Amino acid sequence: DRTTLPNFRFDFLSSLRHHLLREDLYGDLNNLNVNQEDRWQPYQNTSGELKELMDGDWYRRTALKLDPKTTKTETHPYIDFIIPIKMYVDKTGCVANERFSLEPVMFSTAVLKNQFNQNSSSYFLLGYITDPGNVSSAKKAKANSTKEGRGRSLRDYHACLKVLLEPLYTAQQERPLLDVRIGNQVQRVRPYLPMAIVLGDGLSNDTLAGRVIYSAGTLCLSRPCFLL
Repeated sequence: DRTTLPNFRFDFLSSLRHHLLREDLYGDLNNLNVNQEDRWQPYQNTSGELKELMDGDWYRRTALKLDPKTTKTETHPYIDFIIPIKMYVDKTGCVANERFSLEPVMFSTAVLKNQFNQNSSSYFLLGYITDPGNVSSAKKAKANSTKEGRGRSLRDYHACLKVLLEPLYTAQQERPLLDVRIGNQVQRVRPYLPMAIVLGDGLSNDTLAGRVIYSAGTLCLSRPCFLL
């Protein structure tokens, strides 16, 4: 039906560069999941406990697969450094009756400890997705009456998200140089940027996974309960 959805996307690389140099976040080693012997080496879980996101087996397997080069050479003047990305999404009403809403797409990194998960200042904004389902009841009924129209809002949501995530995908492929602060040291690195986790409420994650319709009996959870 040639419906167009306005989306808002900001400069991912510029925001990430600023984020990784923030002294209030990355200037204190106690805030960070880093290798205790050499902060620029891949993180290792020395406690044997699963307290942090990077303590999981997924990170160990990711590091083994990527095999980052952590020694500078003439042919490799910058070390490789794994920066797992955390994404947070949660639809937010924009007017008093929440008739219109935007869904902010926020990023942070798993280098920061879990204590920062609910600290809004530890994220940076990638952009906003407008609500694809914000159409008239008549238009929804017409769309749902056809096989092609069912699930259109979900399809459109993922099309919008794809546009927002394009700069991340490009950075994952091209691996541009980034200056990274770890404690009192700053080093220029060639990053790996794997997506580690997507945080959000039940509705956001149902929409991402296309699992169920949130009005079909899905239990509501408290906002502090982040889901994968």
